[in-house]
Amino acid sequence: MSSPSSSSENLPPLPRPVPVIWTVITANPNDTDYVIRCAELAAAAGATGIEISRRTVDDYVTHRAFPALAKHVDQKKLATHQASLRQIGETCRRLGLRLGIWHHEVMGPEGLLDLMPELRAADGFIDLEGPLLYEFMREKCAEFLDLFPCVDELVLTLTETEYPVAHRPFSAMPVPERLRRLIQSIADATEPRERTLVIRPFSAIRADELDVAEALSQVKATRLAVMYKTEPYDWNPFLPDEDRIGTLPQFEARAESDAGAEYYGQADFPCCYARFVARRFDAALARGASVCVIRVDRHTDHCGLGTPLNEVNIIAPTRYLLGRDESIDAAWASWMTERHGHCPAGMVDLCESTFDVIKGSLYLNEASLSHRAFPTYEQARHILTFALFEENISLDHLPEHWSMIPGSRTLSHAGILQEKVAALKLAQKIRADFERIGATLEPAARAEIAEALDRLPLLAASCLGFCRLTIAHCEGMLDGAPDTFDAEAQSFLNIAAEIERRLGAVFFRKMPASMRSIVQELKRERTVEIPLRASLRCRGELLDYVLCGFSTEMHSVAKRLHTGDIGYFADRMFRATGIGPAEGCGYTLRSQLGAPLELTILLAGEGSGPGFLEVRGKQFPLPPGSGDKLSQHDITLDPGEENSLTVRVWGTTALPIRLAGIELKVQS
Repeated sequence: MSSPSSSSENLPPLPRPVPVIWTVITANPNDTDYVIRCAELAAAAGATGIEISRRTVDDYVTHRAFPALAKHVDQKKLATHQASLRQIGETCRRLGLRLGIWHHEVMGPEGLLDLMPELRAADGFIDLEGPLLYEFMREKCAEFLDLFPCVDELVLTLTETEYPVAHRPFSAMPVPERLRRLIQSIADATEPRERTLVIRPFSAIRADELDVAEALSQVKATRLAVMYKTEPYDWNPFLPDEDRIGTLPQFEARAESDAGAEYYGQADFPCCYARFVARRFDAALARGASVCVIRVDRHTDHCGLGTPLNEVNIIAPTRYLLGRDESIDAAWASWMTERHGHCPAGMVDLCESTFDVIKGSLYLNEASLSHRAFPTYEQARHILTFALFEENISLDHLPEHWSMIPGSRTLSHAGILQEKVAALKLAQKIRADFERIGATLEPAARAEIAEALDRLPLLAASCLGFCRLTIAHCEGMLDGAPDTFDAEAQSFLNIAAEIERRLGAVFFRKMPASMRSIVQELKRERTVEIPLRASLRCRGELLDYVLCGFSTEMHSVAKRLHTGDIGYFADRMFRATGIGPAEGCGYTLRSQLGAPLELTILLAGEGSGPGFLEVRGKQFPLPPGSGDKLSQHDITLDPGEENSLTVRVWGTTALPIRLAGIELKVQS
C-alpha cells in the first residue's frame, strides 16, 4: 500500500521560505483560550497567520441592514461571540499574525427563510434569481468587516452550506453564474475595505470546482486568493496531487493540507506523515502555490499540537517550508530533539511507518472506511462503507463520492482480510521495534511515546474486526454461507470493551459506542432481512432483485456523498433519494439478453414523493407513495442487448422518493 508516486525528488528547486498559515477548526465561538494558545504556538513556529473555521459570520453581526433578522438576534450570545473574536484579533495583532475567518456560503441565521420569506422562491428553495440574496451576503459581510478591523481575510468555503446555491435543484441559472453572483457580492464587501477574499472551492464533485473557476474568471476583484486542498476532494493518501492549483494565475494560489489527522485517526491514534505533507506541498509549490495552509486539528478536543507524535505533522512541515531546515527529515529530527530531548537513529522511519498502519486500517484498497472517526452504523451507511464489501467490482459508478477512487476495484473478502491482518501485524511490529529504537530516550519520553504506540494495534484490530463482522453478515445474507455473524459480533464487541476499559468511553469520538451501534443495527436488519430474502429466493421468475436500504443492497449502489437517507417501513428498509437527477440513487441489476422485461418498483408508503425512474436513457414518472403499505409500479421494457440493467431514481419535490425494492423478471 503506497501513497501517490509523484515525488519532490523530480521537482525543480522550489521557493523557500514560503508563508505558512495555520487553520484552527473550532465549532464553538467561545473556545477563545484554545484559539489563542494555537495562535501563540503558530507565532513561535514562525507562521504568518491563522485561520479560524467557525462556519459563518452570522454569529458576529447585528444584521443592521435587515430589521426582520435584527430583532431575532440573541444579544447576549452576540456580545459573547464578539468579545471572543476581538480578543483573538488583539492577540494576533500583538503576535504579528494575520487573521482569517471562514464563512460557509449561505448558512444562516437559523430559520433564515422563515424570518425573511422574501428570500424564498415559489418552489420553496432559496431564490437565486432576485438581487436580495446577494444584497444579504454583501451587507452582512460588510457589517462583519466594519465591526472587526482585526480580521484580514474572509475564507469563503463553497458547497458545504445549509441553503444550497451550486447544488440548488430546479434552477435554470447556470451554476457558474450563481457562483459568480455569490462571490462578487462578498468581494464587493471585502474590496473597498482592503481585505482579502480567499475562495476555497472544496467539493466532493470535480464539476463544482470547474464551475467555481469559470465564475472566478468573471469576478471583479484584486485582493482575491484561491485555496485548493493539496489533493482533490478530501484528505485521502491515495488520491493524486491536486492539479487545479495554479490554474487561475490572475489570483494568488494557496495550498491547504491537513496535519491534524482528520481522516487518519484525529490525533487519538499515532499517525506520523510529515514526509507526506511536505511532499504534497512540494508538488503544490511546483504548480504555482505561494502560500501553504496547514490544518492543525479537528476541533479543540482533537488537535495534533501537544501530542507525543502527531505534532510532528504540523511543526516539521512548517519548519521545512520556512526554510529553517533543509529537508523534512532534518525538520523531523529538530522537532524530535526539541520535544523529546533526543532523536535516536531509525526513529523517523519507525514513526513514519505508523501512517502505513492507518492506510491499511482506515482504508479498504484505497477507499475510505470511515468519515473522520471510527464509523457509527449511520455514518457507515451514509458514506456507503458496506458497498465496499461487494466483491471485485469497479467503483466507476461513484465518480462524485470523495471516499471512493474511480478506476479502482473492490477487493475479494479474502483480500480485505489480508489487508487488515497485514496492518495489525505492522502495528504490533512498530510497538515491538520501539523498545529497541527508543531505548536511549529519557524514561518520560519513552513512556509517553510507548503509550501512544500501544493504541495503534487496537485500531488495526478494530478495523479487522469490523471487516470480519461485515463479511460474515454479507456472506450469510447473500451467499448462504455458514452463519458466523454472532461469533464475529461477540469478538468485535470484546474489542470495543477493551478500548473502553483502557481508553474510556469517549475515546476517538465515542469509538466503543460506534462499534456497538454497528452490531446492534446489523442485528436489527437481520431480523427483517432473513425472512424477506428466504421468501424472495422462492420466486424463481425473478432475474434479480434489490432490497434497497439494507447494508447488503449491493448492486453497485450509487449516490452522491451527502445525499439520501435510509429507514424502516413495514417488513422492509428503504433508501430515500435526494432531490433532482444529481441527487438520485442508482442500482445495476442482472438482466437477460433479447427478452422483454418487467421492472417492478416498490415505494415505502405516503412518505414517498413523486419523481422519475430512468433506465436505458428513458424516463418514467413515479407517483407519490400512498397509505401504510408498499405501493407497486410496473414498467415494461422492450428486449435489450445487455446482460445488466442500470436504474436511477430521483425525487422532484422536497419529499424524497423512498425506494424499498426493485424486481426484474422476464415479461410473462
